[in-house]
Amino acid sequence: MNIIKYGKGICYSGYRDGQSPISKKYPTYEQVKEDLLILEGNFDYIRMYDPSQHAKTTLEVIRKEKLSFKVLIGIDVLGEVSNNKCEWGGTLTEQQIKTNISVNNNQIKELINLAN
Repeated sequence: MNIIKYGKGICYSGYRDGQSPISKKYPTYEQVKEDLLILEGNFDYIRMYDPSQHAKTTLEVIRKEKLSFKVLIGIDVLGEVSNNKCEWGGTLTEQQIKTNISVNNNQIKELINLAN
């Protein structure tokens, strides 16, 4: 059984001006490396928001530069049921639900690939 050691963590999102997960413009290898070298020594864990290209680049930098970070990656789960009582807009069409289920499943598969 693996036990996670106590350590300091930080949520990491290294987007620069003109970069965004929405536009799918991600930080470069060198930009991520610059960030991680600043964070190394101060943090043990990095939390990332989704299994995007940004997460892939971050893992590549950690591996190639032999950095000591442990990485926790989540997914942005989209609604799979309609809930008209949801305060932030939970009314979804059947097509939106179908699309969201597909997107969620793809994110889970990507997350598993990154973990492996």
